[in-house]
Amino acid sequence: MHGLSELKIINMKKILFVFSLLSSIYSFGQLPPEFPKEVINKVFCCEVRTCGILWGGKVDCSYMNIFSAKIYFSEDEGLYVEYNFGEKWGKNNFGTTQKIKNFPLFKKTSGDVKDKYDDVVGKFNTYEYKIYGNDEDHCIESLTLSLNEGKDYFGKDAMPFSFSLKIKVPNHEKGLIFINPIQVKNNICGQIKSKAEIEKERQLIIQKEAADKLIVIKINKLLEQKLDKEAAIEYSNLNFENLEVKSVIQSALDVKFGSEEIILTDKKVNNYISDYSKSISKVSPNQYNLQFNKNGKCSIGEFPDLDYVPQENIGKFTVYKNSKTEIKLTIKDSILVSSTYSTSNTKPLFIDKKENFYFKSKTGLPVAKISIDPAIDKKLVRINKTYKREKYANGILIDTQEYKTEKTVGIMKKDQ
Repeated sequence: MHGLSELKIINMKKILFVFSLLSSIYSFGQLPPEFPKEVINKVFCCEVRTCGILWGGKVDCSYMNIFSAKIYFSEDEGLYVEYNFGEKWGKNNFGTTQKIKNFPLFKKTSGDVKDKYDDVVGKFNTYEYKIYGNDEDHCIESLTLSLNEGKDYFGKDAMPFSFSLKIKVPNHEKGLIFINPIQVKNNICGQIKSKAEIEKERQLIIQKEAADKLIVIKINKLLEQKLDKEAAIEYSNLNFENLEVKSVIQSALDVKFGSEEIILTDKKVNNYISDYSKSISKVSPNQYNLQFNKNGKCSIGEFPDLDYVPQENIGKFTVYKNSKTEIKLTIKDSILVSSTYSTSNTKPLFIDKKENFYFKSKTGLPVAKISIDPAIDKKLVRINKTYKREKYANGILIDTQEYKTEKTVGIMKKDQ
């Protein structure tokens, strides 16, 4: 095999598109009647693989350029191909062939299909269309359509049809597009609307616009009668958004219903306290009456704004409302967490409820749990206590702080 240096790079070179599909045979419009109906008004995505041409015309596919293409089968505009032959290099070198329409297909070959036992199991017909004398770039040069019936040589259902297109692409080697017939549905990447479909949609839009005009008249009458809710519900029947009417209805609803002040539910208040416990814990203990506007802004700057703003949905409209609640901040202080006692005295010591310590007890006082600390006098006991201070909002704990105390007391001889 010759190397890449032996490739003959030709400015005007051909690409062979082999496009395989599964279906039955029907067609109409600007395309030949032999075309299968399943391809009509469809766009098929393909992958182009271009091969090099050696001196002497031999094809070498060891070097390949790959880019994408789309084949359009339009009943109104005919057949054409789009591609980007600069895709490999990250460039947008788009090309589009001419649109061929109202073109005849000429039967090239036909015959029987025989299986391996030489029995006739199917039939085939091959049609061809060629454009002679056209040597321009981005031009469809020929098209071949193969139609099959019955079984193939191996006794399997024959592929109903296949297409191949040959076009000219500038500065590229001869190439191929392969599409597995089993993956036909996956290769459909677009739908083309016919002129009849477009006209039908246009007429439907005209009908909907006429209906909307009657609905707007009804809405205006409801607004004149101050039936704002009814007008908002009627707006839902419009086929298309009407921003002017929508604005008028929203303003009317805001004036009529937006001034209401909603008392927040316990659940919403508890969520508010839990979400912003850190911020609320910095506020001094007291009873507070909070008010929130339609944007959730709190009337007392020390408190955070409200994420949840009460609202009422009327049809497609939303009316935001003011809200209020009460929050009571309280503190529980001097909650004992732990007490520890230490002394250098190694003898058992007795302790009463007032934390007085004795060397002897005649009343059966308990023995204190003492830790030995040589730095403390034998006649003294050091008492270390840990307390906590808790802050609550409407009974919900929002903050806990600890603090410690220390004092030294003398040891008495006996409790009596």
